[in-house]
Amino acid sequence: MFWRRTIKNQLLMIILSICLLSLSVGFLVVGINYYDNNKQSMINDYQTQARLLAENAKGAVIRKNTASIMDVLNSIVMDGNSSAAIFDAIGQKLAMRDNNGKNYISEVEFKATTDYYWGPRYLHIWQIIGETNRMRGVVYLKISTEVFDQKLRTFALSSLLVLLALFVIIYIVATRMQKSISERLVGLDNISRKVSQSGNYSIRVPRYGDDEMVRLLDHLT
Repeated sequence: MFWRRTIKNQLLMIILSICLLSLSVGFLVVGINYYDNNKQSMINDYQTQARLLAENAKGAVIRKNTASIMDVLNSIVMDGNSSAAIFDAIGQKLAMRDNNGKNYISEVEFKATTDYYWGPRYLHIWQIIGETNRMRGVVYLKISTEVFDQKLRTFALSSLLVLLALFVIIYIVATRMQKSISERLVGLDNISRKVSQSGNYSIRVPRYGDDEMVRLLDHLT
């Protein structure tokens, strides 16, 4: 059976363990890089959109033209679970866009700074309108990370399937590798039994190749 502590099974387990560990570490590194790169890309994209909104909305905010501010908010590309708002300098909400009616933005979410926060379900972005020392208002984006999370799940599932396929290939290759080693060790064991039983020290192990194992068998027999 596979789990018996024979030489060939132990060799197979060593080969599989090393290969599986190497693959797991490799996929972990790739997964971390994939997560970081996609997360940073999403943050950069929406920070860029927030800066454009702040520039386009500046005049309307100064005039407190709600209709123009709403037109600016409608120009941003967001998925159905995201929302956005524009506040004046003292935190009063001038306009809000809520795509599905479930992500209402209140005045308590106002933050007089340019910043972002990656939360469990949303990416929150604040962008000052105007200069820091003469703030006219703040653009606030509440972006759902649902699409990002789905991409991660798809990547994780794909990686798992690839890892399983590679494991099967490694198992087949490792089985052949350990067979070439274990067969010669088993042959040496059989020869030693014959020598001990018959007392005939002229018996030799057949040569297969010219590697370290063959030279070891030559010295032993």
